[in-house]
Amino acid sequence: TLPVTPFFLFLGKLGILILSCLLPICLEAISLLLCCMHWFPDSPGRGMLLLKGLAFEFALMLPTAAAMLFISSICRNMWICLGTGVILVFMASMLPSGNEIMAFMPFASPYWMLHRLSHTQPLHMLAGCAVEIVLFCLLEAIYQKIRRLL
Repeated sequence: TLPVTPFFLFLGKLGILILSCLLPICLEAISLLLCCMHWFPDSPGRGMLLLKGLAFEFALMLPTAAAMLFISSICRNMWICLGTGVILVFMASMLPSGNEIMAFMPFASPYWMLHRLSHTQPLHMLAGCAVEIVLFCLLEAIYQKIRRLL
């Protein structure tokens, strides 16, 4: 038996995945801020705008990571999980960009940018992303209970 339940193992993997998604965004933010300071020294507001945009993109990426982690826990074969992810990313890129309902699909949300949204839309998107992450965690808990029964 494992020292932890499979659900807590899922949450641990999700935490590691979140940290591993955060690292490239931090490196990107540092490099872009250095470029912004070098080539645009007269506009101090650009750096804050850049950081807000990167934080928003990171938050929109988390439901996709949680969805792929849930799909990978269902699939026994890595290639099925990878193929599912590729198909869902391709499908999300083909969706119309103006549809706000389809924006909450986990694979379509990373395509939205902060500067193109109105004042209340980012809050709705962030709340939707938080709900999606909780939903995938609940789905994983339900799946683990069903799998244990079978």
